[in-house]
Amino acid sequence: MLEAEICNHLSLLALPGAGAVSVLRLLRTGGSASAALELDAPALQALGLRGETIAALLTLRGMPDPASSAPCAWLVRNEVELISVNDPRYPPLLAAIALSLIHISEPTRPY
Repeated sequence: MLEAEICNHLSLLALPGAGAVSVLRLLRTGGSASAALELDAPALQALGLRGETIAALLTLRGMPDPASSAPCAWLVRNEVELISVNDPRYPPLLAAIALSLIHISEPTRPY
């Protein structure tokens, strides 16, 4: 996953008033975290999101939340791979319960 998409995922996960189900709706509707951040107000309202969540998304204007840059950089620097619920490699059982939206896989390292 590209660094920009990681930042976008982290931004969605940090939205006020949005839990796992809301973020899952955003990802499935948009097809990606980047596209989810670009959804317009009518599309967001149709998803049944809370007002505070819609307001936060519209404030971001399709860009990742600046607060996501430091954790995003850490993940990239430490070669931690994020697998989104939209990725075919995402564990099917996790997708079925909709409680986890990303799977974090750290590469094996010799110590």
